Amino acid sequence: MKLSLSSTAIRVGLVAVTAIGGITLLREAPSHGAPGKATGVKPGVRVHIKMEAEYIAQLSGDDATLKPGTKVDVYLQSGKKYDDVELTELQPGKEKNSFKVLGCTTGKGQKLKLQASTLTHIATEDGGFDVVQDASTKAFHALDLSQRNKAAEARLGTTGRSLWPEISREERATAIDDAKTLFKKCSDLFPGRNFNFQETEFYLFYTDMPVNQVAPYVANLDAMYRQLCTIFGVPPGKNIWKGKCPVIAFVNKEMYHQFEREVMNNPKAEGTAGLHHGSSDGRVVVTCCRGDDPAFFAHVLVHETAHGFLHRFRSNVHIDSWINEGIADWVAEVVVQGSTFTSRRQSDALVAMRRTGTMGGDFFREQANIDAEQYGVASALAEFMIETNPNLYRAFLLGIKEGHSIEESLKLTYGGTPADLVQSFGRSIGVTNLRP
Repeated sequence: MKLSLSSTAIRVGLVAVTAIGGITLLREAPSHGAPGKATGVKPGVRVHIKMEAEYIAQLSGDDATLKPGTKVDVYLQSGKKYDDVELTELQPGKEKNSFKVLGCTTGKGQKLKLQASTLTHIATEDGGFDVVQDASTKAFHALDLSQRNKAAEARLGTTGRSLWPEISREERATAIDDAKTLFKKCSDLFPGRNFNFQETEFYLFYTDMPVNQVAPYVANLDAMYRQLCTIFGVPPGKNIWKGKCPVIAFVNKEMYHQFEREVMNNPKAEGTAGLHHGSSDGRVVVTCCRGDDPAFFAHVLVHETAHGFLHRFRSNVHIDSWINEGIADWVAEVVVQGSTFTSRRQSDALVAMRRTGTMGGDFFREQANIDAEQYGVASALAEFMIETNPNLYRAFLLGIKEGHSIEESLKLTYGGTPADLVQSFGRSIGVTNLRP
């Protein structure tokens, strides 16, 4: 089944029935005819789909994998977390292995009754459970992450990839010390420059900007982190970084380029405003320069740090450029107030796609970067997929990170092929028979 949405239906506020492949969805139609501010994804219960069904935990009987008496940490959609509570009951729902209320007791003896609809994650010593809702029955289930991890590791092992291991407290401390050593190299390289340091829950921000200018940029990073956690189903408050994410921001682009050459061993920073360095051991470093356009700098800062988030998400599987650049530009537009950089790129891309009938040629290339002119296409496609169904987009990315090919993950989630996706996207922007 192809997209059943005509181009004349693309208007803000209209509800349109769309389909990619075999899955028909109801969504609020985006205004791709006149690109505007991208909208974020609000926290919500994730809907399990075909690739997740086999991991539903058994909640009753002798073989139950989540039993009363177990010590757990409970994560709520609101961002609140209850640490080290004792599970007392799981009130069953109408469907098999579903539940509607989680009962627990805190260390201080407080008894809690938590509705399943308010939960995102239940962490245990040997793994944990994601709380999801069935799309058809509306029942809530717990997905057994230990079983999911075993299946993912087996799949990834055939390609030489693996899940990122959990980071110990000692390893986090070492990673933070390593980042501070990097900051010391920075200050030694520019001895006459005054650098200041700010540490947040997830970031280490080192810059020669005046201290009174830093707060908005750090706030953007925090907003990006929350938004991507929502998209990817990361429990609120969970730290995905190996330590914390170090960000080095220069006012002057020449200093940025010099630091890249002499400290990061990268002679190819000329012409860039920011870079993400993702290491095979899981470390991430973001470097950038503010230049003369603070709004553009805010966009670059979020964009490059989003690449770091994707690097650290779930496994060390590489995410292809069209997805990576698309989500990075999309989230930058969402979180940076006043930014129109992504929407302008999308407007230019829309004109080009309508003129040529293509997405720029070889858009889905593997292990190679898309062209600069295709960034607007990439973010528009990401926005289209997210607005179609953010839960399916999360599962699509998760599938890739767990060892499925893009084709397999797209089939398991949206129910279609890359060709179906291109045709669906093309119809949404009024370009029939769009080609990659």
